[in-house]
Amino acid sequence: MDKNLDEIIEEISKRTKKDKNSIIELVQKKQQEFGGLITPEGAAHVVAKEMGINLLELPETKPIKINEIRTNMNNLTLIGRVSQVFKPREFERQDGSKGKVANIEILDKTSSIRIVLWGKDVDYVKKLKEGDVVKIRGAYSKEGLSGIECHLGRFGSIEVDPEIEMDLPPVEIPKLIPISDIEVGMDSVNIQGKVIWTSEIREFQREDKTGRAATLIVGDETGTIPLTLWDSDVKLIEDRDIDEGNIVRVLDAYSREGLRGPELHLGWRGRILVEEEKDLEEIEIVERDVPRVSINDITEEGLYEIRGMLIHLYDRRPLYHACPICKRGTRQEGTEYVCENCGKIEPEPRLVVSGMIDDGTANIKVVFFGKAAEDLLKTKAKELEESIQRDPEIFNIKKEEVVGKEYILSGKTNIDDFTGQTEFRVGRINDVNPLEEAKVLIEELDLDG
Repeated sequence: MDKNLDEIIEEISKRTKKDKNSIIELVQKKQQEFGGLITPEGAAHVVAKEMGINLLELPETKPIKINEIRTNMNNLTLIGRVSQVFKPREFERQDGSKGKVANIEILDKTSSIRIVLWGKDVDYVKKLKEGDVVKIRGAYSKEGLSGIECHLGRFGSIEVDPEIEMDLPPVEIPKLIPISDIEVGMDSVNIQGKVIWTSEIREFQREDKTGRAATLIVGDETGTIPLTLWDSDVKLIEDRDIDEGNIVRVLDAYSREGLRGPELHLGWRGRILVEEEKDLEEIEIVERDVPRVSINDITEEGLYEIRGMLIHLYDRRPLYHACPICKRGTRQEGTEYVCENCGKIEPEPRLVVSGMIDDGTANIKVVFFGKAAEDLLKTKAKELEESIQRDPEIFNIKKEEVVGKEYILSGKTNIDDFTGQTEFRVGRINDVNPLEEAKVLIEELDLDG
């Protein structure tokens, strides 16, 4: 550890833009945690590491112009503007293990170059966007498929918007369009909006492997639109990197005909980024109408709104132990719980209840997962679990409170793989508001007239 304590604190403050006094307090607390068994410098290194800073990296070199880079150069420092960010992809190594790689392209006044990121460094692309100024430390150059490229080394780092003055060429920032302007058959669609609903993750068979998909409803001031994520992008939902309420920027999506008009899909080029809440703090979401239909008019999969009476809830256990990361069911091994995706985890209770709803034209099976089930029963999963432990009959009491009542349900119909039965998976549930229903009826009469 060549740097003294003041130099280390200065470096942490510089990289994190945190106040030096707050860093000193963290260092002192860390020393206390170790019972005074490490030096202040050692504690500072631990604090830095917890902040994602590696102070043992190679010494910084003078920034090099991109057109001066040759093959087989080491410990390079580059400053440039991000001109393109490519989606991360997974690959399989010869030993069967999986790896991750992502690329960005940067430019300065002399030229442009591709930067290759591996492993944990792939996470940098989550916070990078076109137009960002970056300072790259600890890179090395090699010959790539399209010429010289730089790879971020083991002790390399990327600093976004460094405090430097440098004349860099501008890049064309992707133009955002209102959701209401999206038509079927468009490519390179860029929008910004708020996530107002996320679906369950669904799996399907594709030739010899299993595919995955999830759908978001994204809204802006002009309307809403479904956005479907596929395969590796689904992990953003699974890991809760993207959730309801997030402001997102969707880049390079494409549109196609959906059941209720245009819908967006994120292909291999597309990306979705979480923006700062302040960007759309005052946005008033105008929801594209989900059609209110009679149950007997539901003939295909799609998004619908129905109004009817809940005539039955099945006597199935309403709780299961779910993985807190991916929300899938778990299996118990002795005293531990195991998720097939995430390994050993501490499970959380999750609600799922199903029943039948009838609107006078027909009835349909309805399934309430997670929050929708909590809204129906007006209780959180953890609270219900604790109540059932005290009184096993509490679920039957809850059922009596909701069966026989009318609800307005928004959700998606699909075909149950096991039974072949059409079921309605509830996304949102609302009590019937007589005033609002009267307005709907008046609007329908006006349209008919």
